[in-house]
Amino acid sequence: MSKRRKLLFFLWVAVSACIVLAATNFGFLDNALFSFTPNRHLLFLSTVHTLHTPPMEEDRVVQSESPPIETTSVLAEVTGSISCKDVDARPHQGRRKDHVVLYNYLLSENAFACGETVTYTTHSEYEYLENLEPLVERWRAPVSLAVYSPGEDFNTSLHSALYMKKCQSELIRRLVTFHFVFPLDHTPSIVPPVEDVDSFFQVNCSSPPPWNTTDPSYRQTTKGTAKQILYPINILRNVAKESATTHYVFPTDIELYPSDNLAPMFIDMVRRSPTLLDPEPPKVFVVSIFEVKEGTEPPRRKSELVEMLGRNVAIPFHKAMCPQCHRVPKAQEWTNKASPDPEQLNVFHVAQREGNFKSWEPIFIGTRFDPPYDETLTWEGKKDKMTQMYGLCVLGYQFHILDNAFLVHKPGIKMYTRDKWRESLVAQQNHYIATFLKSRLASIYGQKKGCTI
Repeated sequence: MSKRRKLLFFLWVAVSACIVLAATNFGFLDNALFSFTPNRHLLFLSTVHTLHTPPMEEDRVVQSESPPIETTSVLAEVTGSISCKDVDARPHQGRRKDHVVLYNYLLSENAFACGETVTYTTHSEYEYLENLEPLVERWRAPVSLAVYSPGEDFNTSLHSALYMKKCQSELIRRLVTFHFVFPLDHTPSIVPPVEDVDSFFQVNCSSPPPWNTTDPSYRQTTKGTAKQILYPINILRNVAKESATTHYVFPTDIELYPSDNLAPMFIDMVRRSPTLLDPEPPKVFVVSIFEVKEGTEPPRRKSELVEMLGRNVAIPFHKAMCPQCHRVPKAQEWTNKASPDPEQLNVFHVAQREGNFKSWEPIFIGTRFDPPYDETLTWEGKKDKMTQMYGLCVLGYQFHILDNAFLVHKPGIKMYTRDKWRESLVAQQNHYIATFLKSRLASIYGQKKGCTI
């Protein structure tokens, strides 16, 4: 062996030894399966791990040696040019910016092929989990749910999830996969191993649901303090969306209830119209949103919705809060047009996010591979979806508005009320978007006349 090769060999050995030493010192080789202590900054699944080069700063994920396995298959039973990958979902952990993510911590009993259906991807804190049962009763298809659980909110969140799986509709057990997210500097006191989760709490179905408590959440106790914990809505959205096992996803909010049979009707539509599968031009499928008065049963069919709109019992979503954000092109024509087959879904109109609709932030069915949500933005600062909308606009996405599909917010019409605490956070986020994020998005997606944040 030449002197140069020997030198390179010993250099390689020295570097390897340093990596192993660092991994050991930082807990990379712990003998734990989701065991966690308050001062530990990373979770790992098994006794042997590989060190991964972190991706982009915006999505720094550290995974175990056994992440979900993907195998190539054709979009199931759908004729078209798009192929997709079946995902073997497994519990694993990761990191997104300064947050730990427990992916697939509580898996659904049913597994789904990539082209079989549509996954409803959403997010929540434990206080809003009461919406899950009515949502699933309508959706009846897979749900990928990211639950924000800082500090001791993790205990209540996990207890609530186990309660729902055991005591509520069997659809939750069969269809819903739970992911848990918490900040590195607000870790739970303990995270049980995956195989011990079911025995971690003694779930009593005769007791009130764990989320029905008058005690403030751990996150609420920090509000207005120097250490206040803001809601990282876009981290949660991305976790839920990227963890879905289906090609098509429906990223939305847990308080929005879908019309009946939306998922099977959508898959039937793309089977009947295979050109909708063509990747060019890129497209998403918009679902109109409404609100109903408190005490009113949300409509399940368009005919019921139209009747309620006529009586002013239902109104367009956020009409009193941000009408330009959810003003749908040809909204009145959509309302007036009766479908020849109420059990069938079709594209009513193809629109663009420009002109009078440049501030439009629709909710839509898309794919796992559509542009992500910017994870530096919080719910409190508002405009959290506008950055994704900018990307879709510049990339030339078409917005296909569906005729027989809609969402209804949990009963109760929202009215604007001033929130001085939130106003300061909105001002900070607006400044950040204008001075930094705008130019960064332009460098990622480019620029296009008429596309705004």
